Amino acid sequence: FADSGDWSMWPGETIKFLADFSQVSKTQLLTEFPMKTSASFEVGYTTSPERVPSAGHEDSPRGECGIRGLDYENNSTNNDASWTVSTSLTATAAAAYLRYGRDLPLPGSKPTRLEVELCSNTLLDRYLAVRNLWNVGRFSKLGLEFGVSLHSLHLSLYWSRLSQRLSIPLLLSPRAEYSPAVFFYASAVPLVAFAARHFLAKRKRAPPMEIDLQAYINRKRAAADDIAALLTGPVEARQHAERKRRGLVILSAKFGVKEGADWALEEVADVTLAVAALVEDGKLKIPAGVRKGSMLGFWDPAPLRRKALHVRYLWKGKERTIEVMGRDELVLPPPKRSAT
Repeated sequence: FADSGDWSMWPGETIKFLADFSQVSKTQLLTEFPMKTSASFEVGYTTSPERVPSAGHEDSPRGECGIRGLDYENNSTNNDASWTVSTSLTATAAAAYLRYGRDLPLPGSKPTRLEVELCSNTLLDRYLAVRNLWNVGRFSKLGLEFGVSLHSLHLSLYWSRLSQRLSIPLLLSPRAEYSPAVFFYASAVPLVAFAARHFLAKRKRAPPMEIDLQAYINRKRAAADDIAALLTGPVEARQHAERKRRGLVILSAKFGVKEGADWALEEVADVTLAVAALVEDGKLKIPAGVRKGSMLGFWDPAPLRRKALHVRYLWKGKERTIEVMGRDELVLPPPKRSAT
């Protein structure tokens, strides 16, 4: 954001009243100190699509800061973790802030939104704020904000319902008995380090993805086993009839990854019943392009890898084998030129 400002009064004539600003309300500030704004420039980056780094544009809902901004962000459909970093510059001051927010799951209720913000500027102070927002019922929210700076400490309670918002200070301490500087820097350093790691470190594959993949394989295998149990009786009866008339009998069928002439280390799926169930009038055909791992009675032992279907069968009393890769066509009995 860029603002050319109003240069009819030098910024120094405005900021010399800073000591008085803290003693008046926002309404009084607007009536008693008709300020002239200087030019400003702000650059920011955010991973959240709903809340932009706009400290100088509080009249816009998307520019609200503090726990009110957290409330607005919580109304959006974006529930992922978000980072926001912003720097601003005027003729007399510079400021920057870093903000991190994410949802924390709660047992038996909706997730709660937690936000940590670190801010520093050359005019006023440096502070660290931690905010939390809970859903209370369908339309209400309860929030808590804890802030610490080098010179003060505050704790406030926030309540919102529909378009009504109320913020109540619970504790205001101009001077803490302990050293706020130690507390501030002890909290700020881990946050900055966490942000640096998030943006600069190379992303590695998360182990939970492997766990989810294995769970998916187990579910598909269990479903295939249930189908095989239902097919056993009818398929065995049809295969017995085929054997008596010297037709097409499926002896075994395996589905998995092959490395050369051998099966790979991954488990191989036994799909004998599923393949035998496809035999009709002594013939079997799986058209080209069909994803075999998703067929009825099949399960995929190695998703995302190219697999082979190896079938051992009887045709006219003679044992033969055939193997097709990927989504290639399978026809039994095969044409004479491809029979093995």
